[in-house]
Amino acid sequence: MYGALYYGDIRRSTNGGINFGSIAGGITENGGWVTPYKLDPNNANRMFAGFDNIWRNDAARTGTTWTQISSFGGTQNIRDLAIAPSNSDVMYVSRYDNSFRRSNNATSGSPTWTNLTSGLPVSNEPADIEIDPNDPTHVFIALNNDIYESTDSGNSWSNISGTLPNISLNSIVIDVSSPVDAIYVGMDVGVYYKDNNLSDWVSYSSGFANLEVTELEIQYGSDCKG
Repeated sequence: MYGALYYGDIRRSTNGGINFGSIAGGITENGGWVTPYKLDPNNANRMFAGFDNIWRNDAARTGTTWTQISSFGGTQNIRDLAIAPSNSDVMYVSRYDNSFRRSNNATSGSPTWTNLTSGLPVSNEPADIEIDPNDPTHVFIALNNDIYESTDSGNSWSNISGTLPNISLNSIVIDVSSPVDAIYVGMDVGVYYKDNNLSDWVSYSSGFANLEVTELEIQYGSDCKG
């Protein structure tokens, strides 16, 4: 298992969490207070982490060697990163300088990046990025108080917020097991739900306290690989 402290101190345990050891010592940049890091959904031995740039560890289970795979310039931290479940080469990242980028070869020796910032509908960086599990060109972002959808790899966006409340939208999660493309969003107050059978979002907060929702995760059954 993996965990982290502030500023990107990523740690690994190989004995069920009894002991942890730092594995981020080879990274030469400082991470944010909350540093995003994710395992490749198709290769549990590969990890990506966002500091000022994106770093990749191709032997995350045992190794501590990291390769810097971007050169964005400046010293702003990465805010969020997402790897396409259907194609590990496709990665989207947002950075605390109002920028948004995509790589189509993130696992290669020398990844390249496309700057998508000018296409964002609002001048701010996405707080959360979610990629369609079956289509790497289909992307959702949480941007300020709205959720936006792109079907062309982040080049253009449609606001799909409907009647969601006008408060910060913080987290998005897609139910990969849903036959109707169910999607949930977490906001400064409450959780909301939508699927292909609904024309607008509905509250999913019955019995839930009026709390800020900063992350959503789905617990799947053993028969689902999501």
